[in-house]
Amino acid sequence: MSDALTTQRVQIPFPRDILRFLKEHEDKIAHGVVRTFARGYATWLYECAEEDTAILPGGVSALKRWKTDEGGEYGYRPSEVAFHLEKLNELFYAIMAYAYLGNTGQVSKGEKVLSQDIHLSEEVLSGFSCCLGFYVLDCYFATDAPEADKKWFSGLCHLTGEMRNMDMWRPHRDTIEQSGYIRQLLGTAVASNEPYYCTATPGNIRDPRIYKGPNEPLNSDPGYSNHHSYNNQYYKDGYRNGYIAAYSTGHQKGYMQCVQETNILFSNVGIMIEAERKRLVAFVKSLRHTLSVLETNPDVLEDGTWGAKTAEKGTNVHSVNGHGENV
Repeated sequence: MSDALTTQRVQIPFPRDILRFLKEHEDKIAHGVVRTFARGYATWLYECAEEDTAILPGGVSALKRWKTDEGGEYGYRPSEVAFHLEKLNELFYAIMAYAYLGNTGQVSKGEKVLSQDIHLSEEVLSGFSCCLGFYVLDCYFATDAPEADKKWFSGLCHLTGEMRNMDMWRPHRDTIEQSGYIRQLLGTAVASNEPYYCTATPGNIRDPRIYKGPNEPLNSDPGYSNHHSYNNQYYKDGYRNGYIAAYSTGHQKGYMQCVQETNILFSNVGIMIEAERKRLVAFVKSLRHTLSVLETNPDVLEDGTWGAKTAEKGTNVHSVNGHGENV
């Protein structure tokens, strides 16, 4: 391919903020896959990005919250969603621009095919974890997940090629339930500044494996309070009897409460993780399918032309090179 063709400035008929355009004209999109993504994910992400939240002392913005059916509640900052949405827009624009160039004879046969490596950064995918509802899984992949699970997550970001195990993957129950970080995360107390908490699990879960009661008894018999010498047999008997009484009425109950809290956690963690897995896979699958359509034919409007629609928006034409990049 000649340098002249590589740097030739061409008119791209669709706007740079292509996802906004698609979601505003989703009723005019002919292809069902693209229309579904625009109507669902694009609309939701823009709603999240454009939410207005209060500014808290120190300059930080408050979290915007939403709830799930399984009891999880997520908090996200609209400005952060907007940042990652802009990156997603750049990916859509580059792919559609390259496809347009190819369909109009602007790309030579010898040029590298852009679609061979369509990649979404893990940072962007993680940036959507709170607003799309897979924050716990995202934290798992970033901390205690084994390499096989981390490799699966990394594979999600490669948006081309086959990924046959996308729907089949499940985290090993023993691994994720025994993760100290996940245990702490699922036991987070309800608070407006937390990116995630779950109302189906008790807050501040204590691990019964490391539970220790106080060294002194919670209750004692009179001998404990009336005799203060370590060498006094009454003191010894009083301490022993008091500790037995404290264990039966206090320490034992505290330990059993830890066990009960942990059992509640384990009975719910599978439900919560599976719900997050489904949301993560559904988003990535819809994204992969949508980009697969657009990289072949970006002209998805019913009338088959972009000119009239982009003129309505007063969109300026853009210049790209043969790789769909700005020049």
